[in-house]
Amino acid sequence: MRPPFLRMLLLASSSFVGSMTLVTGALPAQYGLRNTGLVDIQTRSGAQDPGGTISIYGGNRSTFTPSIEYGGTSGRTEYFFTGRGFFTDLGLENPTASINAIHDLTQQGRAFGYLSTLLDDSTRLTTISGISIQKYQIPDRPGQPTISPDFTFDSTLLDQRQLERNFYNVIALQKKLDGADLQIAYFSRYSTLHFMPDPIGDHGILGGDLSALGQISPRFSSLRPRIGRPLLR
Repeated sequence: MRPPFLRMLLLASSSFVGSMTLVTGALPAQYGLRNTGLVDIQTRSGAQDPGGTISIYGGNRSTFTPSIEYGGTSGRTEYFFTGRGFFTDLGLENPTASINAIHDLTQQGRAFGYLSTLLDDSTRLTTISGISIQKYQIPDRPGQPTISPDFTFDSTLLDQRQLERNFYNVIALQKKLDGADLQIAYFSRYSTLHFMPDPIGDHGILGGDLSALGQISPRFSSLRPRIGRPLLR
């Protein structure tokens, strides 16, 4: 399983990263005085990179990737946004020896947003949000046997799908006082992973009645809401 910070990074493309540094060794108090490592990411901002770009590229197997990014400033507020889509006929690894997979489309979208504003000369409010939605068809393998000889089903017509959704948000308030810098932040992350079986094909290949299949299918779904602890530094 990917560590939480890496899963969060995968929600958006690398275009939102301004700089990335690996910090190792004994960390200071704001990181819990731990003897470990962390990834320090400075996001791009509208003040440093004003303007925007739109790009589209594609390739074989119907691969199509549009993207957009835009940033700027308005008064005492700076903002940056980036989004990317990904569409292809080869979403998951091909389980057959053929060049083209069967039933393997994917549709994916990712977005990242950054907004920061000065409330006064010594106070800044910052929000960071990200979203990732990924839809997959589960590839089919021809010639799969059924449980009962009385039931015939072409396994290349099996329609299994998977839907994964990830959301995260960060809001931070920074205050500068005489001889001290304070920050309090709140972090939330919400993820779902849902498997959708084929009600007819899985019945014939897995066996059992459809009511039993209904009891099995929730095993493929998981809901993992997590709330981060407030940080003060």
